[in-house]
Amino acid sequence: MDNVKKYCFLMAAICALMLLSAPAFSGDFVPLRGKALQSHFNGNTVLGEYRRETPRSDGYDYTETHNFNGTVKYQEGDFKVTGIWYMRNGVEICFVYAEPSGPTSPQCGVYVEKDGCTYGYDLFDVDKNGVPHDFDDWEARHIIKGSGKSCAEGVS
Repeated sequence: MDNVKKYCFLMAAICALMLLSAPAFSGDFVPLRGKALQSHFNGNTVLGEYRRETPRSDGYDYTETHNFNGTVKYQEGDFKVTGIWYMRNGVEICFVYAEPSGPTSPQCGVYVEKDGCTYGYDLFDVDKNGVPHDFDDWEARHIIKGSGKSCAEGVS
């Protein structure tokens, strides 16, 4: 009987260590889906930045206003464009812009919120629960204008 107790104690200790060493996803960030995703964008202007510099403006920053009627206004430096936005399958927000050369193909992303900052990823960069495979591999991030929130240190 002593061996069984020792074995159970050892297994419990191993499980506890595994839980402590696992990434703490649930408390650190929240995948936005369904109504939470829709309400995050609906009627809000976001102030964002791309992870990589864009050739269109030689910068990182953008502003995007998502109207309740599904239209969107986008600005990046001096470049401005309008389009539409919509939710797809309850997990992605997609944009189609009216570029001077014609409408763009849908540009879609999944979103995760952490400490008031919302990070955007490609669908294949997250698991089935919306958890990023690599949190630092985001495409763009933003805050809602007027929220008083901010993102971590700037992009360099």
